[in-house]
Amino acid sequence: MNQGLNGTEIAENLKLPAPLADRWFNQGYYGTLSHNAKAVYQRYMGWYDGNPANLNPLPPQAAAPKYVAAMGGPDAVLAQGRKAIEGGDYRWASELLSRLVFAEPDNRAAKLALADSLEQQGYEATSSMWRNAFLSGAKELREGVKQAGFDSVAGSIPALSLDEILNLLAVRLVPERALAQPMTLDLALDGGKEAQHIEVRSGVLIHQPVGPGVPAAPRLELTRAQLVAAITNKPPVDPLDEDRAGRLKAFLGLFEAPRGTFGLVTPAPQVVN
Repeated sequence: MNQGLNGTEIAENLKLPAPLADRWFNQGYYGTLSHNAKAVYQRYMGWYDGNPANLNPLPPQAAAPKYVAAMGGPDAVLAQGRKAIEGGDYRWASELLSRLVFAEPDNRAAKLALADSLEQQGYEATSSMWRNAFLSGAKELREGVKQAGFDSVAGSIPALSLDEILNLLAVRLVPERALAQPMTLDLALDGGKEAQHIEVRSGVLIHQPVGPGVPAAPRLELTRAQLVAAITNKPPVDPLDEDRAGRLKAFLGLFEAPRGTFGLVTPAPQVVN
């Protein structure tokens, strides 16, 4: 860093001294010197490497078609990627072919070629973590993104306090929905055993315990089971009357649960609020 190298350059050049490198427990079977060197750089310098060209780059899905066009089009990029694979230059092949996959997500030939380049790097990797990343990427390219096999949210929410549930919901708030439908309410569970004053304003959610000095607000009384069922999309044990059901639906309609799965090496679908 003191010599002006960025994280990638440091990781490429940094070597352990022989007395350390020769010890079996320093061989990078789990982490790697390259990986950790970049992490140290990021800790002290942040993500920006000092090159203004990297200060505000285009996101991958916007940049990829431009790269592909500049390199002569999809067929030319695919040919160059395959040539790099044949020459054993798997890192360069992956960089080329990843651009093509992001430019043309339905290009099956590009996906299979990129999978080959990643797979070869997986075979070469000493680190189990790196090997897993490379081979997981290759599997996704060949078989597609797999759907989640379990619902982690449904298992954890019943054990959370109301305060913790609202903290979880706060990071799921869709700002555009919140701006269009601000609201204030007191949410009380099980006859007031837990009660939080909730404000949705300026596109965010804030909350605090109901008590002295807290502004009065319309009160929504629920059982814990009713709230958990509504959040996890399960039928309630005790059905709600029309008024409370409508108010709860309006409140929970402000949030969006995270996707169960996402691509590692393929473009994410566009988010529609």
